[in-house]
Amino acid sequence: MSGTRELWRSQGYLAWFTADTAVAVGTALRGFAIPLIAFSVSHSLATAGWLATLSAALQQGCTLLGGAIVDRHERKPLIIANAIIQTLLWTVVSVLMIGGRLNIIMLFAVVGIAACTTGLIGEATDAALRSIISMREYSKARSINEGRDATINMAGSPIGGILYG
Repeated sequence: MSGTRELWRSQGYLAWFTADTAVAVGTALRGFAIPLIAFSVSHSLATAGWLATLSAALQQGCTLLGGAIVDRHERKPLIIANAIIQTLLWTVVSVLMIGGRLNIIMLFAVVGIAACTTGLIGEATDAALRSIISMREYSKARSINEGRDATINMAGSPIGGILYG
């Protein structure tokens, strides 16, 4: 129990946990919202399915190279770059959607860029954890992270549906 208290008192861990939680929430909501947005723009279930498939395939494919990128570069700038890129991309989608200007080609482009960005540098947050805390605290921090991720993944779809509605 004292190990858990030490983690929560660490400024570095709190900042990391907050940033990683924001990424996890965004990823869960995005995974649910992409097919719904694609369907609302294209009125085609097949197109919505292909977009979700493309997103997953691109992200997984880019993750292969992303591991090497994350291992060879400073992680903090990668985390910041990922946050800025994702925020800009999804802000553009939101503005276009609200203005009635979003089309399926633009959505495919944004989703592709977002998936590649996540695959290439999205794992920097998990990799940064080892440099923030001691190895003695690492297993506890990972278990907290896994529990939080599972909770977010379970809640992401209902919350995404509410936000989409």
